Amino acid sequence: IAAADALYDEFARTNPPFSGGERDAINCVQLYRVTHDKKHLDLAKHYLDIRGLENSVNRSRHNQSYKPVLQQREAVGHAVNCASLMVSLTDVGVLAGLKPYLSAAQAMWTDAVTRKIYITGGIGTTGNEGFGDPYVLPNLSAYSETCAVLMFATLNHRLFLASGDSKYIDVMERGIYNNALSGVSATGDRFFYVNRLASAGDGRDLRWERASLECCPPNLVRFLASMPGLIYAQGPTGAVYVNLYVSSESTFAIGAEKLSIAVTSEMPWDGKSTITVSAAPTGKSAIKLRIPGWARNQAVPGGLYSYTSKLDAPTTVSVNGTRVSATPDALGYVSLDRIWTKGDVVEVNFPIEPRRVLADTQVKDARDRISVERGPIVYCAEWPDVEGGKVLDLVVE
Repeated sequence: IAAADALYDEFARTNPPFSGGERDAINCVQLYRVTHDKKHLDLAKHYLDIRGLENSVNRSRHNQSYKPVLQQREAVGHAVNCASLMVSLTDVGVLAGLKPYLSAAQAMWTDAVTRKIYITGGIGTTGNEGFGDPYVLPNLSAYSETCAVLMFATLNHRLFLASGDSKYIDVMERGIYNNALSGVSATGDRFFYVNRLASAGDGRDLRWERASLECCPPNLVRFLASMPGLIYAQGPTGAVYVNLYVSSESTFAIGAEKLSIAVTSEMPWDGKSTITVSAAPTGKSAIKLRIPGWARNQAVPGGLYSYTSKLDAPTTVSVNGTRVSATPDALGYVSLDRIWTKGDVVEVNFPIEPRRVLADTQVKDARDRISVERGPIVYCAEWPDVEGGKVLDLVVE
């Protein structure tokens, strides 16, 4: 708090030449969440407001200060910093009740997801760790930095909390399963900084035991520690959202009472999840089940990627063995609003089958190529799977 007070005196009151810091703003917001002292939120807003002004220092697209933040609509420049800027815009917009800040973040997110994201959920396509031009998504030189997808996951979670829209969880799920986890070996002691979509087989894509860039391993540890907080959410009316189907237990306050649930899930390898109520309030309460985009034949919001065929089977939902409607609402959820009893069981079954995915034809590097997905997982063609071990010239019908 003493350090934050000193920063406020230096930057908000004195207002020295400064390009504005997106991570500085995030730090201020985090402190505001703990202290509820509006001074810290004001400083976060100040860091955003001085960015990209005509008299700002270091104006550039690379650091997202080429114009004032409320005028920005594109995901440009350094991918981690751009995602961080979107997070700080979202936080200030929501906590200060300033819709234009949230709207700017949503517009930048839309640009990233509809024109600049990899099939793995990774962001960043260029050697300067940044976003490239729209639809320019090279496979061999993909960047998809581990840190970038972790900040993008944070952003998607924040945007969900601001809107209740499952499309943000769809993008978050794709990134954490297919880009974040690839950043660490199964043994847990070797790491990827860059998560390419293709390898030249020249050794560049061996995971690092040691590297000069220390950001990704600790960020990955931090993400894995915080990941349980992404599984569920609770709405302003008390509704419980099941966003990720992960074996887990949690308890939610419903007024002065409690709703406790335990989830047993086969995801992401198989589609069955069972939710058992272990404590229930006396009145009605809602459990909202996310129906993922991939289970609704939508790979990503906006159509940058699409499936070549529809699923053979539908999603099914049952309560105590009785089938109920599994048709999601406009935000992607099936709501089960009822008086729950201890021992009630909800069963959700998603169709899990291998599927081909195509990119928009404007993505030059993906023309005449397919990806293969099964459920939320994007598969990798690797040399042990291919006769002769030569996967780079693999051809499929």
